[in-house]
Amino acid sequence: MSEAHGIWQSRAELTLMYFVGHAQLLVYAAEQGSGHKKTFIPEEEAKFSFQQVGTSEKGWLAFQPYYDEILAKTDGSFLK
Repeated sequence: MSEAHGIWQSRAELTLMYFVGHAQLLVYAAEQGSGHKKTFIPEEEAKFSFQQVGTSEKGWLAFQPYYDEILAKTDGSFLK
């Protein structure tokens, strides 16, 4: 793995963790306000989901549109 690949993978993973954390906070808020109980995903289903979307390659693909948007908005100034 190249150093650049490692950096972009780390950025993608941090971005993903941010959005996952945000989603979790929304779940907590909805649970508190509505009285509904959150539903836990069974282990087998979670493992299957990970196999479908949890690899680093798929994480990179999910991050790519976000990166492209930031690149277009900043004209690449963050790369300098």
